[in-house]
Amino acid sequence: MNRYVFYTIWCNLLTIGFLFVNRLLLDDRFNGSITAILLSTIVGSLFLIFFSKALEQFPKQGLPEIFNLFFPKWVTIPLIFFFSIMIITEGCIILGVISLIITRFLLPNLASSGILVLFFLAIGWGASRSSKTVLSALELILIITTPLLYFIFIKGMFNPVLEWNAVKVMKNYIWMVPKWRSIAEASNTFSEFIALTIFNRIVPSKIKGWFIC
Repeated sequence: MNRYVFYTIWCNLLTIGFLFVNRLLLDDRFNGSITAILLSTIVGSLFLIFFSKALEQFPKQGLPEIFNLFFPKWVTIPLIFFFSIMIITEGCIILGVISLIITRFLLPNLASSGILVLFFLAIGWGASRSSKTVLSALELILIITTPLLYFIFIKGMFNPVLEWNAVKVMKNYIWMVPKWRSIAEASNTFSEFIALTIFNRIVPSKIKGWFIC
């Protein structure tokens, strides 16, 4: 798998997965959430493979270029605008939740507006850079932060406050039929392959066997 494709998926897993999906699946833990996680891995992988195979037909082209091949401008512009609004909305929701977490647990004396300003400055810098620069920065950030997140996760697992009996009880609900909502929520962690519509300009999406090369 091309490492940049992995980075985009891993980044989405760390953000969407930790901020939203874990709480939603926890609420449905007695209604097949564990099975939903297993199924979402299959569903997400299939979507990634099919989506990458489709992009393989348009090498070195992003979503705007692909739309221009099939639609007139009066159709392409609204579609791109709608796609942009969805991405911006998702990003704003994520930034709002992250700023809330930072002000609540890390920097309670700092206003959320100040944190949002810093985030938007970083986003503005990234928006003015090339796609290659953005991916390289993402790679560096993940290399630095991922070991720290694993350290926190391992510390939490061995924390004496963790109730392992409650964890063991969940094995009784592994084969529960999940709700469609739970499958959709868990599959959302794999949705970052949509970013390939832009990064396909520089990231090859050709598939050999079961892997993205």
